[in-house]
Amino acid sequence: MEYQWVIQTKKFAAKKGVTISELAKGIGMSEPNLYKCFKRGSIELKNLENIAKYLSVPISSFFDDQPLEPFGVDMEKVQPGATLGDRLKVLNANLDKATQWQARAEQLTHENEELRAMVDAQQRTIQAHEATIEALKENITLLKEGKAQAKGRVKHVVRAGEREA
Repeated sequence: MEYQWVIQTKKFAAKKGVTISELAKGIGMSEPNLYKCFKRGSIELKNLENIAKYLSVPISSFFDDQPLEPFGVDMEKVQPGATLGDRLKVLNANLDKATQWQARAEQLTHENEELRAMVDAQQRTIQAHEATIEALKENITLLKEGKAQAKGRVKHVVRAGEREA
């Protein structure tokens, strides 16, 4: 199974005409180590940030199979002396991209809030389990003390019985 960030890394590298060997060297990793990361499906954030920087793509592109295209860069394509209509077309295209970015940011914010709520619930569960463990430890201590007291009583009864006999 290939992980999303691996697929995207290979796709962006191919698009830029960069080999995996060049990519590894460019981010300061050995090629075998990069392939190990690909195989495991995990990589340190610092290395993924370096890959994004080296390939000139936003880091979010590695986690989305339909990454958002940057906006604003098309403005440089407007030729000096272009008509107002040509300029408006480029502005509209950028507006569409900016709207997509905004919608994605809102979605990520919502997902982040959901994850935060899940983490909070897990922390409450952990706290409840910790309290249960502490209560069980106290019960074990009481049972041990009770066992010691019971042994003492049994010894006392046995001695008393031996005296009577």
